[in-house]
Amino acid sequence: MRAVLAVCASATLALIAGCAQPQDDRPPEPETAEPSPTYESLEGTQWEGALDGNSLQLEFEEDGTVLVLSYNGLGPFDSETDVWQQEGETLTVTLTGLFVDGEEQVTLDVTVSGEVDSAALVLEGEYSSGAEAVMELTPLAVS
Repeated sequence: MRAVLAVCASATLALIAGCAQPQDDRPPEPETAEPSPTYESLEGTQWEGALDGNSLQLEFEEDGTVLVLSYNGLGPFDSETDVWQQEGETLTVTLTGLFVDGEEQVTLDVTVSGEVDSAALVLEGEYSSGAEAVMELTPLAVS
């Protein structure tokens, strides 16, 4: 019986030794985050297009203001309250004191935002009246 126990004990130890793997005491490799995409700043760029059918040309100035080069053929207009902000892929533009043509001479403010794209900007938002607004712009060809 002792011989059987000795053989079983030896076989068990051999089995355990064969299954044992050396321990790796190194800490696990930290997961690396995917790099965030970078978006080229619109600072100093000029754009043309329309704000709800009204022709518009503007420049995103270094100080965070918007120089309205032309609005329905009038301008330029340079106001400290016309501002832009770019955070990553999102652009927000606020223009103030826009003249709305009609029987009543009304001025409105508008804030629009959307995704930055070097080929075209489509920004959506609303006027201070609550009406929806869409600004569509392409880079202004500089000659």
